[in-house]
Amino acid sequence: MVMESMKYNKYIDRWFEIVENEEIRVCEEQKMLVRWLKHKLDTEKIIINEEEIEKAIVTKEKWFEYQLLDWEKFLDACEYGLYYEDGSLVFNEFFIMAGRGFGKNGYMSTEVFYQTTKQHGIKNYDIDIIATSESQAKTSFMDVHDMIEENPKLNKAYNITLEEIRNKTTKSTINYNTSNSKTKDGRRPGHVFFDEIHAYEDYKNIKVHTSGGGKKKNFRITYITTDGDVRDAVIDDYKKEARDVFTGVIENSRTLFFICKLDDEKEVEDPENWIKANPSLNVFKDLKITMLDEYQKALRRPSLYHEFMTKRMNIPHQDETRVVAKWEDIVATNQEIPELDGESCIGGLDYASVRDFCGVGLLFKKNSKKIWKSHTFINRNSPHLPLVKREVIEEADAKGEITWVTTPTIPPELVAEWFIEQMAKYNIIAIAIDKVKANYFVEAFEKVGLTVRTNSNKTGEIVIVRSGEFTDTMVYGVLEDWFSNHNLIFGDSTLMRWYVNNTAVEPRKNGNKAFIKIEQQSRKNDGFMALTHATSIQSELKETQQIDENYLKTFLKTY
Repeated sequence: MVMESMKYNKYIDRWFEIVENEEIRVCEEQKMLVRWLKHKLDTEKIIINEEEIEKAIVTKEKWFEYQLLDWEKFLDACEYGLYYEDGSLVFNEFFIMAGRGFGKNGYMSTEVFYQTTKQHGIKNYDIDIIATSESQAKTSFMDVHDMIEENPKLNKAYNITLEEIRNKTTKSTINYNTSNSKTKDGRRPGHVFFDEIHAYEDYKNIKVHTSGGGKKKNFRITYITTDGDVRDAVIDDYKKEARDVFTGVIENSRTLFFICKLDDEKEVEDPENWIKANPSLNVFKDLKITMLDEYQKALRRPSLYHEFMTKRMNIPHQDETRVVAKWEDIVATNQEIPELDGESCIGGLDYASVRDFCGVGLLFKKNSKKIWKSHTFINRNSPHLPLVKREVIEEADAKGEITWVTTPTIPPELVAEWFIEQMAKYNIIAIAIDKVKANYFVEAFEKVGLTVRTNSNKTGEIVIVRSGEFTDTMVYGVLEDWFSNHNLIFGDSTLMRWYVNNTAVEPRKNGNKAFIKIEQQSRKNDGFMALTHATSIQSELKETQQIDENYLKTFLKTY
């Protein structure tokens, strides 16, 4: 179908028409993209170079011998045809997220090939394909390699090996690599493609592979991916940034966000909605048959359902038999902490090793909410610290969530002093610590005047609680209620969100629950376990209510 009249460019207009006329079902992000891009094209001085767009599409279709899909042509038009008056690219970064099977590698193959050709017109425009595994990184590389090898005309124009493809005329090359920060440092690429960034916990690999960028004309970066299981990291940052760009929170962005996903998990029940996550689905008929079969199996097998939702539908899905809380419920803990000075609370403490992390916190009940004010002591000499996600630590440190320790172990006196300092602000009625960990701290606490009790029915300040699955089972339902009803407040605590997301629930044969770390060394959960200890004696803490002053004045006048 061709537009009767052209406003911007026929390929851009066509995608706008598909979305606005709902020729296929699309997600909210696609609708936002169209509104945002229309406004951008209408209000900014953007030059549309029709010739460059046509060269890209014609060259790709000629050598790959198939017609590009509408979404591919739209992206090509935005990439090769939109310029500012100073000659710079309107978009030099592309974030493309769609469901598994939408044609990611086919699209990348046409991209990397075209950019080496004389039609693209930039010499020494080197291209790097980066993926988490060598086999993944080689997929598009080998597509291009085999196409050139099997075509006599192209074979004359290129030097090809199993490591590099090089155009003899433009001197442009295609290379592949795994996301290993120790390699490719110093290279000066024209375009870097990151394949499946959903697995990235931080930006160190991205920085290494793009550090040489900007030294070639029209330097570009493309991220192309499905969603994944790593939360509060790179892919979530980009999804949030997309929303901020589309809503005007971020202005003057040169990143084009092309996101395809379900809007809600329940939409999966109607297969007609699946095209929201995969805009190629009406063309790839065999794929839809495969997906229908996968879905029926997934309904019977939780692990397959998790994979189907996360990878096919781009709706991150957690196995609810394993997670402590859904990610959206963890995010919901970022609520404003109310005024708590003088309030009663229960303390909690936990550590895995005194050479590593120690989590502490205070649990309050106020206005039907449970507030957990946490802090963490981290040993700079911890052997595990280099394995921990650096961005989490840096962000938490900037917020004041960390006290750094340089001694061989975390001094128990330092932790005791923290609680004493909190007692100047709050009424700490008890501090809970599990039996296994207590011995290291008891003497230090007693030195500062804190007594110890082993039974919550007796008076005192330090409560020794049972460790392991007994306590975990006791508090699991309580925490489940707090999280699911969004009644638990952490404030904007980077570490607490991280701690909770690092913890899984392991059902035991006797019906009990046990909290376990998802990964033993790099993903800590000390702060969450400190919360569980405090929660185990939370019944001792009475809830306070903030009095409405206007109501109080009216009440007093009445009487």
